[in-house]
Amino acid sequence: MSLLNNVTIVLFICHVLGDFQFQSQEMSDVKIKSLYGLIKHLLIHALVLILLPILLFGWNILSELWLLVFSVWLSHCILDMIKFSLRSYKKLTQETLYIVDQLLHILLILLLSEYVFNSNRTLNIGSSNILKWILLLLVIAKPANITFKIVFQKFQFKTNSETIPGAGAIIGNLERILSAIFLAMNQITAIGFIYTAKSIARFKEIEENRGFAEYYLIGTLFSILYVLIAYFFIIVL
Repeated sequence: MSLLNNVTIVLFICHVLGDFQFQSQEMSDVKIKSLYGLIKHLLIHALVLILLPILLFGWNILSELWLLVFSVWLSHCILDMIKFSLRSYKKLTQETLYIVDQLLHILLILLLSEYVFNSNRTLNIGSSNILKWILLLLVIAKPANITFKIVFQKFQFKTNSETIPGAGAIIGNLERILSAIFLAMNQITAIGFIYTAKSIARFKEIEENRGFAEYYLIGTLFSILYVLIAYFFIIVL
C-alpha cells in the first residue's frame, strides 16, 4: 500500500509548484524583505492550490476538498509569516530557516491530508503512479538545485573557466532525472555512467584545483543521495 494517498500527492505537487517552480530568485529575495512580496507569494500559492485540482479533476473536486485546501494554504501562510518575522534573528542561519521551513510544510501537509481530513477514504482520484512520477520529477529538478545552493553555500567554489549561465542547473536536473529512470528500470550500474561522463567533462578542473574537486564531489554525492531519498519516499513507499 502506498504511503501517500492521491490527494496528498496533489497537495505536494502544489507545494513544489508554488514554492519553487513558480517562484523566481527575485521573488524569493523580495518575499524575505518585503511584506508585499510575501503576500504576493501566498496569493500565487493559493491560486496553485485551487487551480491544479480543478485542472486535474474538474470543478466538483473543490466541493469535497475546499476545507483541506484552505487548511493547507492557511498553514503555509502561518509558517511563512513566522519565517518572515524571524528573518533578522541572527542566531538562525539561512540554511536552518530553509530546512526547518520545508520540513514543517511537508509535515503539515501529511498531517492535514492523511490524518486530520483522512482524504483517502472520501476520494479515489487519478492514477497514483502518474501522480507520483510527476511529483518525483518536480522534486528532483529545481528544488534540488535550490536546496544544494542554500545548504552548501559556504562550500561554493567559483571556477575561472567560462560556463554558460544556467548550464550547471540543467546538467544537474538531467543527471537526477536519468538516475531516477535507471532506478525504476533497476539498472543501478547505468547510474555510474552518468556521473562518469560528467566527471570527464570537468576532468581538467578537478585535476588542477583541489577546491573545485571537493565542491564537485559534494555536489555529485548530494545529487545521488537526493534522488535515492526522493525515489524511496515517493515511488517505493
